[in-house]
Amino acid sequence: MSNRSQTASVLIPPLSPAFISADDAAVYAHELITTIKNGVVYGGFILARQNRYYATLPKAGSALSFDPANVLTLSDDGLFLPIEGYTIEAMYHSNTSLYRVPWQVHEESQLQDNFFSIQDLNLAIRYRHNYPRFYLSCPDKCVLSYIASGSALEQALLPLLSRTRPQYPGTFERAYDVGSLMPSHLIGLICLAGTLSIVLPGARWARRTRLGANWKIDQQNGRTSVDMPPLCESVFSDVLDAVKAVQRHLRLRKHVQFAGYVLKHADTQDYVCTRPLETPYFEFDRDVLFPKDSSGVPVLPEGYSIVGVYLSGEEPDVLLHESTNELFGDFFSPRALLTSLLLVRATPGCEVFFCAREGGLLRYQVEASEAEAQLLARLNRVHNTLADIEANLFPYDSSTVAYVHCVAQAGKLDVIIADEVWAQVGRVGPDWAPFVVSGGQAVANTPGKKKRFAYAGLPSSE
Repeated sequence: MSNRSQTASVLIPPLSPAFISADDAAVYAHELITTIKNGVVYGGFILARQNRYYATLPKAGSALSFDPANVLTLSDDGLFLPIEGYTIEAMYHSNTSLYRVPWQVHEESQLQDNFFSIQDLNLAIRYRHNYPRFYLSCPDKCVLSYIASGSALEQALLPLLSRTRPQYPGTFERAYDVGSLMPSHLIGLICLAGTLSIVLPGARWARRTRLGANWKIDQQNGRTSVDMPPLCESVFSDVLDAVKAVQRHLRLRKHVQFAGYVLKHADTQDYVCTRPLETPYFEFDRDVLFPKDSSGVPVLPEGYSIVGVYLSGEEPDVLLHESTNELFGDFFSPRALLTSLLLVRATPGCEVFFCAREGGLLRYQVEASEAEAQLLARLNRVHNTLADIEANLFPYDSSTVAYVHCVAQAGKLDVIIADEVWAQVGRVGPDWAPFVVSGGQAVANTPGKKKRFAYAGLPSSE
């Protein structure tokens, strides 16, 4: 049977979980590719269905190329056919670094390794009616996208990007190969012809943004205004499952502080977490993740609202008492607690999830109460400086456990995932103590960590 009569792909590739944007699905595929690192080009497609996006799992090609016809069926008309019930949103593939002798390695050659090839751009423009977006997974761990516009400049560039015969490079390709057309020159043209964006920053590309005529200056600047929606993790039907998925990633980098928001769709039980942002939590707010509208209001993904915030722990203060340090590093610091309470007050119904450094997951729900007001006032007073807050909450003649009880009394503190410090799942009550499970039994000590139980009123493990 001829492919001409077909409307769907005969090949049925395995798919990723569902995401709320094509960018999110492309980053998922990219991260799968980066775990392989075997010098082979991988690729696939991003498919869409009912406002959800799915990446076909990466398919291996050769050292220099990838054949998308091994993923989806190619029709007689030269177009790729989607899986039945889906549409094709994008194609993606990875880049491998070209081998160069040391004296040929310079900034432009590194830029060339982390940018689209001439043929990539040719195909993106020529077949934009088949796959509107083209993603590139780069060796420096960044992800780029190009959305062809059909503009007059694009149409003028197309003959220069094309080959007149399959084995003979076109005008730009020849110039690109010999170095008379620099990658930076090509980027300057392409960012004006269509939509060229940094989807995921890496070593070469510093920030997630659309590239414009001043892209060099833009990439050299530090944090500037946000102009693209944040990347999000996959969709879950339960808020705890969404946060647990993020928490598993954070455990791999527990010595760096991350934060993000938990979003829920207004019409469904769909939850997503924004991808973890490496940031001091006291600087975290909507402004650092969401672009603003013309009125200066941060814009969330359509149909979604904030129902939670999550954060990871901070490095303990070395000046604190040894017995305080371990629990302090596995719980809200005073300034993290202050930031959380202020965020909750600004977003009624918002929950706080704390991803503990030892692997535990805490859930904190706060309602307007006298205890909550007293706690917030205590955190705010004495000139609102970190040193003064610590002096009030962590005097050396008081117990860190008392601080936990104070926080728990001001709201509802639950242990969702237990760890060595938070040893028992469930609500934290007035009799809670670290390292203790039901019945008052202490968890086993970890080799190399001494005097873990001394400050909890339990005998030392030495």
